[in-house]
Amino acid sequence: MNKDLANSIIAINPTSLKELHITTDKYASVKKTLLELPVIGTFLYNIKVSNTNITKYFREEYYARPQLVSSKLIDAYYEAAHMNFSHGKYLMASMEANYTKNSIEHALKKLETPIYVIESRNMKDAIAIADSYKKTNSGNEIVYLSNCKKYPQLEVADKVVEAIDMFLK
Repeated sequence: MNKDLANSIIAINPTSLKELHITTDKYASVKKTLLELPVIGTFLYNIKVSNTNITKYFREEYYARPQLVSSKLIDAYYEAAHMNFSHGKYLMASMEANYTKNSIEHALKKLETPIYVIESRNMKDAIAIADSYKKTNSGNEIVYLSNCKKYPQLEVADKVVEAIDMFLK
């Protein structure tokens, strides 16, 4: 909570505070174990991060304007997912089992450094998520961007830069 560590924090489409409260259970542990198995886990990981699925995620969930999704972008994400002999499956297993989630609400309430939230209007529950950050700490500020979804820094980079400039001035 040392305010000298950071002058400000910028969050782009942050995870909802409610979702960060989700904890692991016995089924999640079983899922994690299965996903970490050498043959089964690697097979499932390779299906999830296949070129076809990455393309589908970008066109349907990540971008508001699918025509902007380039083959170069898909290739970069595909290559990154398969580097280091698909060791990314361990991160995926931890994410699927909710091991990467941790409630931050108590820390946000005490935080003296403002959090600047950049939220995409086209994302599901965007306004409710941003409002929850504002309610948790009234010093937090929010900017909404249109014509983008999960990755506004890729889809409308100029608007993201403008928002960041506005926050940091």
